[in-house]
Amino acid sequence: MRGDNHGQRSRPEALCEAQSAVIQHTVARRHARVANVGDEWIVAGATLGAVDGGHRILVGCICAQAIDCLCGKDGQPAVSQRFEAFRVYGQMCSHPRSQAILGAQMEGLTSMLAYIALLRAVNVGGTGKLPMAELVEVGKSIGLTDPRTYIQSGNLLFRSDEAEDVLRSRIEGALKDQTGLNTSVFIRTTDEMRAVVEANPFPQAAPNQLMVLFLAEAISGDPLDGAKGHKDEQIQAIGREIYIHFPSGAGKSRLKLAAMDGVQGGTMRNLNTVRKLVELHGEA
Repeated sequence: MRGDNHGQRSRPEALCEAQSAVIQHTVARRHARVANVGDEWIVAGATLGAVDGGHRILVGCICAQAIDCLCGKDGQPAVSQRFEAFRVYGQMCSHPRSQAILGAQMEGLTSMLAYIALLRAVNVGGTGKLPMAELVEVGKSIGLTDPRTYIQSGNLLFRSDEAEDVLRSRIEGALKDQTGLNTSVFIRTTDEMRAVVEANPFPQAAPNQLMVLFLAEAISGDPLDGAKGHKDEQIQAIGREIYIHFPSGAGKSRLKLAAMDGVQGGTMRNLNTVRKLVELHGEA
């Protein structure tokens, strides 16, 4: 031991030992399936016991990153759990530099966007069968964060720092390769979905009678161009969505829009579903 530390390790030495312990533990558990991050927090806490002052938050961040590394591919911990890890470690030290480091780590997490992927023609009329558990596994396999589904119509909620076009291509490709399902996927951020709800041009319509047709790109002409079976339905296009009010009920309608069919056709969800998807991602 060094004399100037009176038998105690210096902060850099303690930090290096803490880093080493976490790295070794991470390597040892790399391939383990971790469903609960609690055990990893215990290891992190034991490591923190050897470190004092402003360096505690440094080790805390390292430990939290180790948790992420351990669980990211297998256990898929929720983003909220990762935030909690950083929050706990942040309380251990109020040093300005430590708080700055904590802020940088938190910013890294918040750079991920909340996305909703809408699959076309899944589990409808006996075609496009896809168990939602398989859809979640597809999401995990391509590295999506916190993938989960809502009802059986092919709605996948997740987080990612990748662009929409990249995500759409990867999800469609993985679906075809892993499940044999060849379908189109339409992606929106949670903010975009919230804007869809707020832009509703038919506020008087019952939510279950108002459908939103999601498209990859905005149409250039009148949504009724080439339409068939149009009766009392109210239709309005706003951006990449077409709102359709079915006063007599969607089940009785014979409406066929050009944007519903073909290679460029979109996928529909009723307003209740759209609202619920926004609500669910808002709770994540």
